[in-house]
Amino acid sequence: MFYKNLEQIKLKVSEEFNILREKYGNLLIKFYKEKINVEDWNRFITNDFNKEEISFMFGLNIKEYIKNIYDLEIDDIEIDLGKESKFLLTGNSSRLLISPYKAAVLTWICTDGYLDIGRRGYYITIKDEEEELLYHFIKLIKKVYGEIHTRISKIKNKNAYEAVICSKKIVLDILTYIPLSSTMEWSFPIQFLDDEGIKSALRILTQTEGCIFETNRLRMIEITLANLEAITQAKYLFEKLGIPTKKIRKDFSGGWLRYKLGISSRDNLDKFGEIIRFIPGSKKQNKFKKIMNEYKKYHKVNCDEIIINIIKNNPNLATKDIIRLGKLDRSTVSRNLKKLRHIEKIDYKKDRGNLRFWFVKY
Repeated sequence: MFYKNLEQIKLKVSEEFNILREKYGNLLIKFYKEKINVEDWNRFITNDFNKEEISFMFGLNIKEYIKNIYDLEIDDIEIDLGKESKFLLTGNSSRLLISPYKAAVLTWICTDGYLDIGRRGYYITIKDEEEELLYHFIKLIKKVYGEIHTRISKIKNKNAYEAVICSKKIVLDILTYIPLSSTMEWSFPIQFLDDEGIKSALRILTQTEGCIFETNRLRMIEITLANLEAITQAKYLFEKLGIPTKKIRKDFSGGWLRYKLGISSRDNLDKFGEIIRFIPGSKKQNKFKKIMNEYKKYHKVNCDEIIINIIKNNPNLATKDIIRLGKLDRSTVSRNLKKLRHIEKIDYKKDRGNLRFWFVKY
């Protein structure tokens, strides 16, 4: 068939992509309902799709596909596939990408939700203690899939709410990007994410699975997952965006094995706040703003002159006395004492108990 212009070709490519993707989704549901082992799925998929179709569905051979079918060489274009997905063709490469909205929806389902396929229908369920966050999720999923019918209700005997969406169309699309399986087996669809998609996915991960710790000497965001693959991916993605993280550690405090990933130090938390952020208006965002404001109060103030004047007026003070007289945070005093000694403005003497007594060098 002859197509008059590039726009017609792009529309046809989009239609063929969605037909194949829907067929793929229905096949996965069939495997699930027939209780076929997940390890055997790939073998059965190749019975229904040839290599070219599989590559096309996942954005690997778009240029070759268009050239072979339509006898057209194209470079540097986007093809809108609908449902917040697109083909991006640049230079010698082609790629399937999803938008930040879709990245958020997929991550949210993996962390605080699930897909339910049964005789009564196809459901997406999201749970959270904050009702407003569920409205935020619905806003995101409407952005991706258009108007939907949903309900939000309080969970009986629990301080939590749930949003339930019934839609085979949406479930079919979603499960072609994330596995229809337990929370132990999901992973980020890294191959479909650009930098904005990564930011969006990490924002939802931190919102749903992150906690904020605040003590006198420590402020930290810590993410907890039972899924080692997903938390390893998260570490890689944070650091790809320039946000250093702590080493992943095992945790058995809940009675089973989980993994924890932390972001600490003022600089790293500042980067998180600038690049990722929590969802605006959420309890975690408010707490994060609070601890960062305290960092400004206790850690960003330049205390050089304050500390020097305290030591001048009270020679041979111990560190704890400088903290008390200056009404400053311990880590702030320690950091400034170290800096002042390095530039040789102050020094200390040690007593038998190894306490340091500070004095100003004249």
